[in-house]
Amino acid sequence: MKYILLFLFKLSLELSFAQTDGENFIVNNKEEKSCPNGKQKKKPATFKGKLKTYLKQNLQYPEEALIKRLEDTVWVTFDIDVYGNIKDPRIDKAGQIFFDEEALRVIKLMPAWSPATINGEAVSECQIIPIIFKLPEKGHSEK
Repeated sequence: MKYILLFLFKLSLELSFAQTDGENFIVNNKEEKSCPNGKQKKKPATFKGKLKTYLKQNLQYPEEALIKRLEDTVWVTFDIDVYGNIKDPRIDKAGQIFFDEEALRVIKLMPAWSPATINGEAVSECQIIPIIFKLPEKGHSEK
């Protein structure tokens, strides 16, 4: 028994330090290419300000959802162009139509973002964000 445990321990160490020869690696189930010289500097697009605050101030809970006591999370996908403008907002996973419509309304009204950059040059980028519709707790004002 002692030898079996020792063998399994040694095998697990060898497997944990194994390396691959390829330049490709997997991140979040997406194949990515590593930069050959490692000097490419990418900065993702960012919202100017606090996204959570913007959503809290501008999101209106749909009246029908309040009456029916419904909650949902809507995933919205949109592109941010080289100027930081939001383009082509779309629902990634459809739910109740009134939640989807409100999520799109708020995204379309959103101010420009700081665009993504690669090596200091602005590039377009796709963003996916969840918009959470959670019923207000009792005793708090409903918007």
